[in-house]
Amino acid sequence: MPRVADIGTSKRAALEKVLKLLKKKENKGDRATKAHYRDLIARIEYNLKN
Repeated sequence: MPRVADIGTSKRAALEKVLKLLKKKENKGDRATKAHYRDLIARIEYNLKN
């Protein structure tokens, strides 16, 4: 069973991977898609800082 610290680390790594992908695709798609990407980027960045 993984330690709690390891679980937090792997979640952080997953969020950073998703954030990198979102930033790469941020200007793709229609207006609604772009807004969704920007919202997700803001939420992930907020949660990574706190």
